[in-house]
Amino acid sequence: MKTIDYSYFIERYLSGEMDHAEREWFEKELEGNDALKSEIMLRKKTDEVLANQEILNLRMKLKTIKVAREEKETIKIVSKKAILRSAAVITILVVLGASFLITFKNQPPEAIYEKSFTIYNPGGIVRTAESDNSSIGIQYRKALDLYNKGEYELAIANLKEYLLSRPEHIEALLIYGIASIQTNNYDVAEESFRKIINDGNNLYIDNARWYLALSLMKSGDSEKAKTELNNIVESNSIYARKAKQILRKLR
Repeated sequence: MKTIDYSYFIERYLSGEMDHAEREWFEKELEGNDALKSEIMLRKKTDEVLANQEILNLRMKLKTIKVAREEKETIKIVSKKAILRSAAVITILVVLGASFLITFKNQPPEAIYEKSFTIYNPGGIVRTAESDNSSIGIQYRKALDLYNKGEYELAIANLKEYLLSRPEHIEALLIYGIASIQTNNYDVAEESFRKIINDGNNLYIDNARWYLALSLMKSGDSEKAKTELNNIVESNSIYARKAKQILRKLR
């Protein structure tokens, strides 16, 4: 049997270029194909990293251009008096800048959490449940719908019952943990994420470590959060760069 090269279809799927029929075919191909699911997840993470890097590069270029222009304008109008005034202003700005950096570096965990947290999106990969018309499959679809609408308490109730029948569904456990963060059930969230991490053989370990660290920050347990962030850095996962940045800010 000829092996299908999915590269072309992955690109069209992630960019939203597929029409309805093609997308329906491709999502059926995803069912039971863990390798293909893993490739899509890796591509999405890679695209996210590249996008973030491009934004940072653009900001740095714009900042360099702005500084260069300001320096040229200053040279045109300088005088001895203006230089003295500029020196005074620069001194003040340095002092204020240092104060800002100290404040920025030493932020409370809750504030860092608010800037770092983004809700996990199951996306179009979770297709198995959509083709499952059993009562448990319908329940999972309902739980996802509630989660996507931000109705986390109801989503948790449905996910909890669903996981009693499908404890091996790792992504459902991840979503259950994230919904628990949103409802301030930090112990439940931590337990869910650690189950995923301890399983050691799934696609969601990096996600679980990241959301575990965020959950610990939101609950105010900065020491345990630092431990998990260091684990993320050492694992060299997709979240390693963000973890390093947060470690520099935590008190």
